[in-house]
Amino acid sequence: MPIECTSSASGVIVKVDGSFAQATVNQFVKTMDEIVAGENAGKDCIIDLEKVTFMDSRALGSLLYYYMHLKNKGLRVFVSVSTDPTSYIKELFDQTKVSEVLGFISTLKYPSAGTRVTSSAT
Repeated sequence: MPIECTSSASGVIVKVDGSFAQATVNQFVKTMDEIVAGENAGKDCIIDLEKVTFMDSRALGSLLYYYMHLKNKGLRVFVSVSTDPTSYIKELFDQTKVSEVLGFISTLKYPSAGTRVTSSAT
């Protein structure tokens, strides 16, 4: 399954695997809507893109929409991407300047409150 969601007391982790386009975007939107309005509402969120091999513009737009939506609700939102400098997603985020907007982490553990989160995908 290309989208996997796990929840704990700390928050929610949404893992996206493979191609992040078309049907996967629909599943991502459904998952994120459930997080926003469901039993996980009010929890911090990590969006794990480490195993994403391709992302289309609709996926990028959906990611940015939910990132900002959750941030505007006062929640902590983090994006985890591969640290491989040849990573497609890292290159995409750098070229589109998305790396200047998103808060990146290099681990799937929630940073403690007050921890500085990098604003570039390095």
